Amino acid sequence: MVKGCCACKAVSTGVFKANGVRFYRFPVDVKKREAWVRAVSDAKGTKLWSLKSHHSLCSLHFISGEHSADPRHPDFAPTIFFKDAKEVLRRGKERKNRANAREKKKVCNDLGSFIYCNISKDNNN
Repeated sequence: MVKGCCACKAVSTGVFKANGVRFYRFPVDVKKREAWVRAVSDAKGTKLWSLKSHHSLCSLHFISGEHSADPRHPDFAPTIFFKDAKEVLRRGKERKNRANAREKKKVCNDLGSFIYCNISKDNNN
């Protein structure tokens, strides 16, 4: 069965599944459920939104990628909302590629082979 995020329309197939996006049902605990409903309602800009039994949220809405049972933790309730989940995944992938390139450059500098690393990088493109 395909799961979907009620906040950003992410689904448990395709690009989302490939990137390890997980889906969470709304919690049974009353305080936590109210916090989640309030967060989604605020993000949607409406107080008319109501929770249905099939609703779930994806891991993209939590800072660490998963929810927390601790009410003092920032991931007790979802805090990250956006319009286009695919755009978020694309930006995340670009950010990861830039971080990997910086790390590779640092390793090359540490080994004293900066020129060699830059030459090999140019040959790979």
